[in-house]
Amino acid sequence: MEAISLSLAARLHATDSAKVNAISIFGELNLTSFLGALSLMCTYGGWGEYHENETSQGRHVITLVHDLGPSGSLYLYNFVKAFLEQISREAKITSNESGVVIEI
Repeated sequence: MEAISLSLAARLHATDSAKVNAISIFGELNLTSFLGALSLMCTYGGWGEYHENETSQGRHVITLVHDLGPSGSLYLYNFVKAFLEQISREAKITSNESGVVIEI
């Protein structure tokens, strides 16, 4: 039951307050504002470390490294997935107990 509640909380966070915050800071909701908002949440929200790289094929690889344990990874996974759904972007998202990797 806890995993369902945590997943739902993450999805609601992404579709409610995070969406509004991204639009208020960046002026629109798109991949750039998603990445910017995620970076700010990690840097100033204490979610962990944000790392972004671009592959030679032009894909973005974002790594979120944290010390929040498995529950933190579950939350971040669901938050990222819900946020990306709002901007109609698909990504490969993988996680373990210390991080989440997003390939867009």
